[in-house]
Amino acid sequence: MGKGNRDDVRRAYDSRVELATKNMETDLARKLTEICDDFAGTKSRSTLALGVYGDHLIIGIQGTLDVDVQAIKKRVVEDCGVQIKHVHTADKATCDRPGAAAGHHAEMLLIYYMVKKLNSVSSPKHVNQLGGQLTIATTKGCVIHCSYYLAKHGIAHTGTSSKYSTGQAKPLSEPVDGPGMGTWHHPFSGAVWRQTPSGSEWEYQKNNTLIYHKATAK
Repeated sequence: MGKGNRDDVRRAYDSRVELATKNMETDLARKLTEICDDFAGTKSRSTLALGVYGDHLIIGIQGTLDVDVQAIKKRVVEDCGVQIKHVHTADKATCDRPGAAAGHHAEMLLIYYMVKKLNSVSSPKHVNQLGGQLTIATTKGCVIHCSYYLAKHGIAHTGTSSKYSTGQAKPLSEPVDGPGMGTWHHPFSGAVWRQTPSGSEWEYQKNNTLIYHKATAK
């Protein structure tokens, strides 16, 4: 790839770190976050996300969590004062994401499900139409890439954890779709950001092709 492309990636990285810190946490997002933490805990390697969109509740699951869907629905109705008529589960199976769970974050599985399965908007290009209508919460705080994506599209969500990835990142030389943590998959484009947990070393890949690699001394 040409230098211009690498510079574009560098600028994109800086802008997403900046936008990710924007506070998009509403009262509903805070209440949903408490419910996420109660049902999934904050120490599990798996992640639970909850999305409220009108009378729809979408439960996003990254990993192997076994949750009581009806109990979650009951808490959301009682604690958040919303009416829920439809409950959906967004996980690797329902979102057509075979292989390793690493990188397919619960919030992004939820977004993918809404666009591709619920047809909430006409295409991935119109995710911004969900802004002001959809609220997403998660355990452990949104990592920077999830927070950036949601803020970019005006979607209220759990505050950022200021982390680049969750868990322990595998060596950057390993394939994207392998075991371990430290990756973030864009829900639609095939783009992958990979970081060490501190963010000191990161890279950007598109369709399994390395575009940019950066190591920063801390």
